[in-house]
Amino acid sequence: MEELNNLAYLIAAVFFILGLKQLSSPKTAQRGNLLALIGMVIAIIMTLLDKEILDFTWIIAGIIVG
Repeated sequence: MEELNNLAYLIAAVFFILGLKQLSSPKTAQRGNLLALIGMVIAIIMTLLDKEILDFTWIIAGIIVG
């Protein structure tokens, strides 16, 4: 399971880097924003699925406030 987490974080980092690269041009900025969004979603999902998170109270409260 640890290998899957590491692979997912690596993929998320690649999406972030590609997204940042494409944000440098107005023509590709929308695609870059989408790639960065995909990377962030992957990172958030993998963090929430980590077994060390036992209580989602603060996460749910942050979502409600946000």
